[in-house]
Amino acid sequence: MGKRRRRSIGYVFILVIVVVLLTVRLMMLPDFNRPVVPVVPPTATQETPPQTPPKSTPPPPTQQPQLTKSDTTQPPQTPPKTNIQEQNIATEEEQPQHKQPTAEAKKSNPNAVNGMDYAFSLANANKTLLIIPVNGGWHDLGVNLWCSLQKATQGKRKEMTFLAFDHQAYNSLSALNLPVYMDPQIKERSADRQQWGATDFNLIVCSKISGVLHLLQNGYNVILVDADVAVFIDPFLDIPWQFDMTWSWGGHFDPLGPKPGGAKLPAPSCKTSFTGGRCYVNTGWYHAQPVKSTIEFFKRAEALCEAQGPTKLGDRDDQTYVNELLVAEMDGQKKRPDGKPYADYKLGCYNPCRYTNGNTFFKHHVRQKYDKNQIVSVHANFMTGGSKKIKKFQESGIWDTTCVKGFKPKK
Repeated sequence: MGKRRRRSIGYVFILVIVVVLLTVRLMMLPDFNRPVVPVVPPTATQETPPQTPPKSTPPPPTQQPQLTKSDTTQPPQTPPKTNIQEQNIATEEEQPQHKQPTAEAKKSNPNAVNGMDYAFSLANANKTLLIIPVNGGWHDLGVNLWCSLQKATQGKRKEMTFLAFDHQAYNSLSALNLPVYMDPQIKERSADRQQWGATDFNLIVCSKISGVLHLLQNGYNVILVDADVAVFIDPFLDIPWQFDMTWSWGGHFDPLGPKPGGAKLPAPSCKTSFTGGRCYVNTGWYHAQPVKSTIEFFKRAEALCEAQGPTKLGDRDDQTYVNELLVAEMDGQKKRPDGKPYADYKLGCYNPCRYTNGNTFFKHHVRQKYDKNQIVSVHANFMTGGSKKIKKFQESGIWDTTCVKGFKPKK
């Protein structure tokens, strides 16, 4: 009995082992009722052929200023920072972005349509803007300047606009679909006040300083060009970034000849585009950068020009005050309250043979003595009255307003 019992137990044990092995084997068999998911190596997903994206129209390329070979040394997008010292950069307080006009300013110009924001929208990537100050009396000359600019720039510049000092100029330029804005912080001046040397005229041209100052305070580089100017070469191709302020020459003598005995300052050089230092400046064409010293200078010039009032101004215009201020500050006659000099700005002057005035162009015939293909502009100063300026332009073959459709000049 004992042997038989032990043998039965052994069979049972063997049977249990066989059942366990069969169960394990069955568990390892695949389930044919569900799909088999293959094992994918980790790198297999990287070897999957890339999907071809749907074709789409690429965005139009950004329009860049058209440059000539003469401009290859000038950075097309960002002006060099070497001429702007760290301590000379305007603070945020002096560069308020899109500053809102005060209630008093709104009251003085309640009907202005395009304001400062419109001017800001026209500036290029360098935050540079060319402005043409006009009122109703300078309207025709301004249109001639605009057409000369369109020809010189081949119509590819949008960073140019009129700054209207009255609603007559604003409305007429708007009707011609020309870019124009009014600065609500500038008091409107009557359209018929345009005679050079008159008290009212001097007050109007003081507004030019205010218009430039407000753009500088908002961080914009400004090229100011008077309406009685004609342009032959794109003015954006030769911008004097090395100076904080660069002024056109206001001298009456031949810049290629000797300096007359009565002249206090020599003419700037005709051999370079710009000359560093002080010259007798003309405020009909200049460039200013929004650095602290320049903004402070324009504040002082504005206060000096406006403070005289209509009864005290006499024959003293913005040009007179700018020159007097430069002389006093650069010669050390005028200093800050702490005794430090005001003249902490870098000053330059345009080449008088390229940026010509009325005497150098019409009287001294600089275009016969100089390379006429290098002359950038002519300013019809040294003659009084809009009709005389227009006649001189017409006689010289540089009067053309045909680029503005529907424009009818005054007779």
